[in-house]
Amino acid sequence: MKISELSLGIRMAVNVQAKILEVSEPREVMTRFGAARIATAVIGDETGKINLALWNEQIDSVAVNNTIEIENGYVTEFRGTKQLNIGRYGTLKVTRESREMHKAVCSDCGKECEVPLKLDPSRPVHCPECLASGKRRQRRRY
Repeated sequence: MKISELSLGIRMAVNVQAKILEVSEPREVMTRFGAARIATAVIGDETGKINLALWNEQIDSVAVNNTIEIENGYVTEFRGTKQLNIGRYGTLKVTRESREMHKAVCSDCGKECEVPLKLDPSRPVHCPECLASGKRRQRRRY
């Protein structure tokens, strides 16, 4: 299901795959079960965005730019805004972790790029275009 298809009153379990765009600072609240932490995440896909309620350990399991899957969620309205909830019967899975990117200069074409690894100055770096085209210079091995 896409985010643009979510609406109040959907009478079926909501299954969504989306990217975490923002996560608010957690706040302490009192529930009928005792103290709890809650945070609001903004998630999105190519069709739109929606707020997602995160409780306790769910807050620590996600980060901005993670791709997540929610199964058996449901939609409510909180303070006049649609909100996706995971609930007691739903699940939240992080399907792809975000990577810290590092700026580099391609050893072949000289173009600036970003790579997901910490750089070793003694080794060459190749931009995605040079890697894909196979244009990398061959290093001689003795």
